[in-house]
Amino acid sequence: MMSTPPLKSHTKFHFWSTPNNYALALICWSNTLGNARKYPALFQKYGHMQVLLPYSVVTAFLIIPFVYAELIIGQYTNNGFVNMWRMAPIVRGLVWSMATITFFAAHYSLFNTMHASYYLLKSFETILPWSRCDPSWATEACVNFQSYPEQNMTNTQNSVEHFYRNFVLSENAMSFSEVNMRLFLFLLATLIIVGVCLVERIRTIEKLQTCITLTPIILLISLTVAALLNQTSIIGISAFVQPDFEMLMDYRMWVDVVNNAMTNVGLGMGGLICISAHGHFRSNIYTFAALTPLCNMLTDILFTLFVYSNLSSEAMNKNITMDAIFEQNVSLLFVKLPLALLEWPSYQQLWSIVYFLYLYITGMRYLLFLLFTLTSAFHETFHCVYQLRRFSIAMLCFMIIFVMPLYISPIGYSMFVEMENFCSSTFLTFIVTIEAIGIFYIYNARNLLVDVHFMLNKKMTHLQYLFYLIPALLCSVTIVNFYRWAWASRDYKTFWIFIIQCVILGLMIVFFISHLLTHIMTNWGKNYKLILAPAENWGCSNEETRKSREFFKSETTDARFAYRQELYERTISAMT
Repeated sequence: MMSTPPLKSHTKFHFWSTPNNYALALICWSNTLGNARKYPALFQKYGHMQVLLPYSVVTAFLIIPFVYAELIIGQYTNNGFVNMWRMAPIVRGLVWSMATITFFAAHYSLFNTMHASYYLLKSFETILPWSRCDPSWATEACVNFQSYPEQNMTNTQNSVEHFYRNFVLSENAMSFSEVNMRLFLFLLATLIIVGVCLVERIRTIEKLQTCITLTPIILLISLTVAALLNQTSIIGISAFVQPDFEMLMDYRMWVDVVNNAMTNVGLGMGGLICISAHGHFRSNIYTFAALTPLCNMLTDILFTLFVYSNLSSEAMNKNITMDAIFEQNVSLLFVKLPLALLEWPSYQQLWSIVYFLYLYITGMRYLLFLLFTLTSAFHETFHCVYQLRRFSIAMLCFMIIFVMPLYISPIGYSMFVEMENFCSSTFLTFIVTIEAIGIFYIYNARNLLVDVHFMLNKKMTHLQYLFYLIPALLCSVTIVNFYRWAWASRDYKTFWIFIIQCVILGLMIVFFISHLLTHIMTNWGKNYKLILAPAENWGCSNEETRKSREFFKSETTDARFAYRQELYERTISAMT
């Protein structure tokens, strides 16, 4: 048997110093404010607790295998989502779509983070500003939240909703030029903090890792326990545990669960690939692939219990159902929950600080990893050396600042809501479906599992048939999403938002198809297997390890196992 060549470390990347930091980074990426906003509404829309059944099925048979595949690619190649398509150059045009949706996700995260930071700062005032109608910002339509349930007037708003709409969003303004400067300053402050943390990239993130991962979990557990101890929480919990199993036959519920599950773990956005690219070649990604979605699921359930427990007090005070509370067209994070916290029997200000601190840290860490992913793509695309990282961070922040005024103006806020819904459903499923076809069909799931065998000495052949099934399932979800998106366009308040969505999606499809046709024409006359074959530089970034992989691929099963075992034992002994 051929002697095992020495393994050389990849010098262009800083690796995660410990497996724990690696796992914490994946948890930070998958636990976002999108979970907090969408899942309570999803549970309410489709009959409460029974949503856990499709959620568990989708997580087990779709999300965990797909997360596993993305982690394999990143860790095996030490490259991000740009160079990953050396595995299937024919679909390399998908890079533009992945970068675009990650860029939009950065705006969504920044939008919620700057609002959370603003509310957090205001929470330290002697009296919470949204607890009363202050003449400095309130209009005649404002009613103090204590007396609002007893009011029988139309065209009125409680002080919490009025503060958010009239003061924070400045809804009385009706043009893009009237930008809310308060939010713009918080936007700049947030970007500066994230930009400074990104200068040293992995080294800085590892210093913050434990704090930014565990602190939100502790805060959320504290909020949930305190909410459950309130006497009125029994109404919300009773509503949550009364399932409507007939909704399980509604295909729309399954489609929405798939959309939300993919959005929450960030499939198709390149973050999982970029994070795993900094993992050691022998890291046990099988455990990480299961841990990430499961932690995400537990966090979603915990926050949903917090929401149901809180909104039950408003339902009791107004003598209405929980469904009626959810159906109100106001912000969950910045109107409904702050209003519910004001109705707690004691320490309302303290709990408001805890709540907005949770939102701020959760949003900030997700924004940090989004910009980390985008700067990694910038380096791979333009072959920048590591010393230009400050320039790439500055350019990315400038691009965000250039677009962001649209989102902090009143009309821009409407566009933000529609664009966020579009990106988290129709656009995302389109990207993930093409990615699944490229990985599991073009590159072939069998080759991917051989890579795993070589890298981790684990035979995962039982996943092969599941990998082949995933693209077909995603195709059906994508078709449904496109149909629902086109049908919903007739209900848009502003039709030009639908036109913008069509332009963005059309451009991405044009980029993808043009790159596909260019690749086919360049290789015209060759065997179709060569057209679909990986690029010559596909594989591990370490040249010696790549040669070992080629030998491993060409040998028989017994020779593979013996060779792989020797390679694995030598690596472990070198690490110890």
